Amino acid sequence: MAFSSAFLDSLAAWFRDVFLDPLALRLREMQAPLDAFLSQVSPGAARGCAVALFVLAACWAWTLRRDFIYRGAPDRAAWRDLRWWTLLALLPYVVIYLFFF
Repeated sequence: MAFSSAFLDSLAAWFRDVFLDPLALRLREMQAPLDAFLSQVSPGAARGCAVALFVLAACWAWTLRRDFIYRGAPDRAAWRDLRWWTLLALLPYVVIYLFFF
């Protein structure tokens, strides 16, 4: 049984009115204090915080024990060291936030 386009449009409008609009309104109300605080933060400070979080994640990766890093690996080759892969994965994000954002 094929539904008509008008029926599907009215069903989508009902769903939006009943569920999505009230949910969006409640989320906006809940996030208003955080939004007000973050709107006062300068872009440079926000950039610095983002880069600091990436650097903190990379530093945390280097605190992991070698036994944990190589768990399940057939050998301890340098290319299997997940700490280096973490640095490689986070480096583009740091560059983007430092130079392009």
